[in-house]
Amino acid sequence: MFFIRCSWLFFLSSSFWLGLFFYQLSLYKIWSTVVCLAVGLVVFFKHQKFNFYLASLLVSTATVGGSLYGVYHPLALEYLVLDNVNLPFLWLTSFFCPYIMLSINQIKSNPRVYGYSLLLIQFLLTALFSTNNFFCFYILFEVLAFPMFVLIGVYGQQVARIPAAYKFFIYTFAGSVAMLVGLISFYFFYGSTNCRLVTDYQSQGFLFFLVFLALAVKIPMVPVHLWLPEAHVEAPTGVSVLLAALLLKTGGYGMLRFVWPMLPGGVHFWSSTLIVLALISVIVGSFTAIAQIDLKKTIAYSSVAHMNVSLLGLLSGVEAIQFSVYLMLAHAFVSAGLFTSVGIIYDRYHTRSIRNLRGLNLYMPSLFFWSFFLILGNFSFPLTANFSAELVIMFEVTQRSLLIGLTAGVTVLASTIYSMWYFSRIFNGYPLPIRSHQDCSPLEWSLLVVNVSGMLLLGLFGGVFQQHSTEDYCWLLAVEQL
Repeated sequence: MFFIRCSWLFFLSSSFWLGLFFYQLSLYKIWSTVVCLAVGLVVFFKHQKFNFYLASLLVSTATVGGSLYGVYHPLALEYLVLDNVNLPFLWLTSFFCPYIMLSINQIKSNPRVYGYSLLLIQFLLTALFSTNNFFCFYILFEVLAFPMFVLIGVYGQQVARIPAAYKFFIYTFAGSVAMLVGLISFYFFYGSTNCRLVTDYQSQGFLFFLVFLALAVKIPMVPVHLWLPEAHVEAPTGVSVLLAALLLKTGGYGMLRFVWPMLPGGVHFWSSTLIVLALISVIVGSFTAIAQIDLKKTIAYSSVAHMNVSLLGLLSGVEAIQFSVYLMLAHAFVSAGLFTSVGIIYDRYHTRSIRNLRGLNLYMPSLFFWSFFLILGNFSFPLTANFSAELVIMFEVTQRSLLIGLTAGVTVLASTIYSMWYFSRIFNGYPLPIRSHQDCSPLEWSLLVVNVSGMLLLGLFGGVFQQHSTEDYCWLLAVEQL
C-alpha cells in the first residue's frame, strides 16, 4: 500500500509538471493539467486495468496537443526545447505508450505495478525527449533503467528473466557511470551542460568516448549489445515493443541532441572508428539473425542491424542524419508489429521456436496477411519507410566511401534472407496437426493494422519530413542550409 501511495503521489506531481511542460500561461495549459490530475485520481481510486490505459491515452493526447501548440507558440526556456528534432520522438512516445498499455490485459499477477511502471516510463521518456540540458538527460536516461528492470525481472515469461534483467541493468549502469564521468568533465571544461549555452567547440575525444559509451549500450552496438536479445526473449510482449519502439531510440536521440552539438570535434575524431564498429554491428546483427530459431531473437538481432544503419546515418551528414531519424521511426512501427505478431503466436501455441511452427497461414490468415507487409518493411521493400530511409543513408555513406557503402549494402541481402526465412518457415509448409486454433482477435487485428499503416504512410512522406526538418537540423548541427 505504501508503494501504491508513493506511486500515486509521483504520478500526480509528474502530471502537474507535464502540464506545465510545453505551454505558456494559457487556457490549454490549465486544461491539460486538469486532465492529467483527473486521470491520476481515477487511477488512484479504481486501480482497474482500463483506467491505466485511459491515463496513458489522455496524457498522450495532452502531450501531442501541447507539442502542436508549442510549435506555433515557441518557448524560450532554459531546460526545455520543442522543435522538429524532438517532435517525432515525442509523438512516437505518445502513440506507443497507450499501445503498450493494452498489454496490461495479459498480466495476471499484480497488474497495478505493471501499469504504474509503464506510466512512469511514459513520463520519463516524454521528459527525456524534451530537455536540452545534458544533466537532465543523464538523470532521466539513468532512471529509466529501474522500471525497465522491474518489467523484465518481475513480468518476464521464462525462468531466465532475472539474469536477463540484471544483464540489462548492469550494461546500462556501466555505460551511465562512464557518461557521468564525462558529464562532470564536460562541466569543468565548459562551465555548463546546456547545449544551447555551449559555444566553445574544442575537440574533446576522450569526453566523447565517455559520453558515447552509454549511448552505444542503448543503440546497441557490438560488443555491448548482448543484453538486448536476452531482454527481448524474457520480457512480455508489451515490454518487447517498448524496448524496440522507444527505449532503443534514446541512444540515437542523445547522439543527435547532445553529442553532435556539444562535442563536434569528438565526433569527427572518432567517426572513422565508429563507422567501422557500426558496420561490424550491422553485419553481426544481420548474420546472427539468420542463425536464430527463436522468433524474438531473430527480431532482436534485426533491431541491432537496423539501429546501427541508423548510426551510420548519424555520422554521414545532415541529409543522412534526417533520414537516420526517419529510419528510427520506421523501425519503431515495423519492430512493434513483428513483436506483436510473435506475441499473438505465443499466446496460441506457447512456443516461439521456428522448429515447432509451420503452415500457420491456414490457421491464422489475418496474421499471415499483415505479417507479410511487416516482413516487407523489415527488409526495406520499395514504398515502405525503411526503404526510403536506408536508400538515402546508403547513398550518403557511399559518397563518403564506396567500400563502406558496398559493405553496408550487403546487409540488405542478409535482411532479405532472414526475413523471408522467418516468414516462410512459420506460415508456409505442411501444417501442424493442431486441434484448436484462433485467428487474430479484433484488438490484435487493429494493432497490426496500425503498425502496417504507420509503416506505409511514413514511406510516402519522407520528402515532407525532410522539408520541414532541414532548418532545425542545420541549426542544431551548426551547418549552412543549402
